Formats: sequence, structure tokens, C-alpha cells
Amino acid sequence: MWRLAILSYDIAVLRVQLCTVSSLPRNQAIGSALHQDIKTSRHQDIKTSRHQDITTSRHHDIKTSRHQDITTSRHHDIKTSRHQDITTSRHQDITTSRHQDITTSRHHDIKTSRHHDITTSRHHDITTSRHQDITTSRHHDIKTSRHQDITTSRHHDITTSRHHNITTSRHQDITTSRHQDIKTSQHHDIKTSRHHNITTSRHQDIKTSQHQDISIPRRFQGNCHWP
Repeated sequence: MWRLAILSYDIAVLRVQLCTVSSLPRNQAIGSALHQDIKTSRHQDIKTSRHQDITTSRHHDIKTSRHQDITTSRHHDIKTSRHQDITTSRHQDITTSRHQDITTSRHHDIKTSRHHDITTSRHHDITTSRHQDITTSRHHDIKTSRHQDITTSRHHDITTSRHHNITTSRHQDITTSRHQDIKTSQHHDIKTSRHHNITTSRHQDIKTSQHQDISIPRRFQGNCHWP
């Protein structure tokens, strides 16, 4: 019984709705249209340029000159005379000559050149180009000259005469000559050149377009008839 009552109530509600729709004029269209147009545009242009030019120059010129001239002369003249007639003669002549000539020349020529050229471009295509040109030149010119001239001369002349007369004569002549000539030349020429050229370009173009067209047509036609 309660189910039959619920069914009767549903039928009554449906009849009321049909009567409401039928009260409208015939062939009347009920429509809904939704039009949505969304456009998003982004334009981003970024350019970065860096230019760095560094030049370093060092010049060292060092010259050292030493000159030593040493002369030593000793002269001993000793005479002793004794009578019982003894004659002794000694002659000693010693000459020592030393000549030392040292020349040292050093030449350092160092050149270092670095060139960095980096270009980066992004446009939804990425091109990266790196150019690195490094030149290193080192020139070492070392000259060493040593000249040693040593002359030693010894002369011994000994005469001994005894005749019951004694005469002693000593003659000593010593000459020492030293000549030292030292020249040192150092030349350092260092050049460093660095060139950095960096260009970065970014181009980003984003376009988003959304078009949504929704149409919902509805048509109702009816009459209310009671049984």
C-alpha cells in the first residue's frame, strides 16, 4: 500500500511539470551558448654582453757587472855578506797570472695570448660557439762564456860558490794579478693579454590560444491531458 501511495505522488508531480511546460508557446527554443577565448602572449628578450680586456706587461732588465783587479807585488832583497868568501846566489822569479772572464746572458721572452669569444643564443634553438685561441711562446737564450787563462812561470837559478868568501843574496819577486770580470744580464719580457667577449641572447615567444564554443539547444513541446 505505501508503495502505491509513493507511485501516485510521483505521477502527480510529473503531471504538474508537464502542464507547466505546455503552458509555454509551441516551438519555443531554449538555448545556452558559452564562448571562451583565452590568449596568452609572453615575449622575453634578454641580452647580456660582457667585454673584458686585460693586458699585463712586465719588463725586468737586470744587469750586474763585477770587476775585480787584484795585484800583489812582493819584493824581498836580502843581502848578507860574510867573509870567508862563500857566494850563494839564488834567483827565483815566480809570475802567476789568472784571467777569468765570465759572461752570463739570459733572455726570457714569454708571450701568452688568450682570446675567448663565447656567443650563446637561445631561441628555442640553442647555438653555442666557443672560440679559444691560446698562443704561448717562450724563448730562452742563455749564453755562458768562461775564459780562464792561467800562466805560471817559475825560474830557479841557484849558483853556489864557496871560496872562503861568503856572500848571500836573495832576490824574491812575486807578482800576483787576478782579473775577474763577471757580467750578468737578465731580460724578462712577459706580456699577457686576455680578451673575453661573452654575448648571451635569449628570445622566448610563448603564445597560447584557447577557443571554446559551447552551444546547447533545447526544445520542449507538449500538452497537458488528464486521463
